[in-house]
Order: sequence, then C-alpha cells, then structure tokens
Amino acid sequence: MNKVAMISGANRGIGLAVATELHRRGYRLSLGMRDPSSAQIPFDAFTFAYEARDPLSPALASEIAGTRISCRVRPFFRSPM
Repeated sequence: MNKVAMISGANRGIGLAVATELHRRGYRLSLGMRDPSSAQIPFDAFTFAYEARDPLSPALASEIAGTRISCRVRPFFRSPM
C-alpha cells in the first residue's frame, strides 16, 4: 500500500490508537504533536511539531512525509460545558 495518513495529536489517546490501527493496515504515517521529542511511538513514522491553529501545519506534514497525504485525521475531545 502506498497511502500516507497525517494524524494530529498522535502521541497519546485516540490519536495514538488511530495511528496504531492505520499502521497495522499498512499506511505510512506522518504524525503531528506538540512535543515530538517526548513521543513514544512503537513503530516507524514521521513525527513533527504540529500546531492545529497554524494553517501551514498540513503542508508541513506533506513535506515531511515526502509525498501527498492520502487522508488526514484530527481526533479531538471537547468536554461538555
């Protein structure tokens, strides 16, 4: 498979679970997170600092992966008010 997924918030929680499943399915991964130096990703992936409010972050993900991103996953949790 030659698909690349970009996942933000991929160093923990839902983002890491999604990354793990996509890796299992054969995707190459470009993983964005606030602090890539603290990431403990149990498989080979491109990691980079990602700020969701920065409009250049998705372009950076593609540049780091060296290819076009096939899909983008942005899991988030919004607590009830």
